[in-house]
Amino acid sequence: MSDKKDHIYHIPPPTTTDEAYLFTFQSNSKQLQRRRFTVQCCGIITALFLLHIVVFSVLALTVFRFKDPDIQLTSITIDGAGNLTQIFSSSSYNVTVTNQLAISNRNWGEFKFDDSTLTFSYLNAVLGEGQIPGGRVKKRSTRRMKVTMEVRSDQLLKAPNLVGSEFIRLSSYAKLNGKVKMLNMMKRSRSGEMNCTMTIYLMTQNVQELSCS
Repeated sequence: MSDKKDHIYHIPPPTTTDEAYLFTFQSNSKQLQRRRFTVQCCGIITALFLLHIVVFSVLALTVFRFKDPDIQLTSITIDGAGNLTQIFSSSSYNVTVTNQLAISNRNWGEFKFDDSTLTFSYLNAVLGEGQIPGGRVKKRSTRRMKVTMEVRSDQLLKAPNLVGSEFIRLSSYAKLNGKVKMLNMMKRSRSGEMNCTMTIYLMTQNVQELSCS
C-alpha cells in the first residue's frame, strides 16, 4: 500500500502591484459612494427648495393674498311719529334712521379700520350722516354694528320733486379705510366701499328694494 503524500500549496504573497490595485479599487469605491451620497443630498435639497417655492407661491395666491373688506347694509329701521308724509307739513319734523351694517373680513389676518361716516342722500342732496366708529374685524369673520342718524325734514323739503310723493328713493354710501395684519409682521392698507339704494314707502315707513354693490 503506497503512502499518500500530502501536497501543500503555497499562496504566493501579494506583490506590490496587487496591493496598489487593491488600494486603488477601495479608494475608487469610497469616492463613488461619496459621489452618490453627494448627488442624493443635492437632489433632496433641490426638491425641498422647489417644494418651498411651490408652497409659498400657493400661499401667496390664496392665504396671504390681501383682500378688501366687504360692507353691506343689511337692514334699516325708521322711527318717527305717525307716517313720513308729515315731513311735508313741518320743517322741524325729525326722523331717526337706524342702519345695520355687516363688515366682512375675508383675509387670514385681522382688519383694523378707522372712523368713518355713513351718508344718506336723495339725488345730490345729503339728508343725514351717521358716524361709524373705528374698530377691528377678526380674520375670516363678519362684524355687525348699528349706525344711527337723524334726518331733519328741512333737509328733505330742500330736495326737488319730493313734496307730495308717496315713495322716496334714497341712496347710502360708506367707505372704510384700514389695514390688514397677517402673522404679526405683514401689513397692507385696504379699503371697502358700500353703495346702496332703497325705496321707502312714506305712509308705512317700509323699506323696499334694498340693494347694495
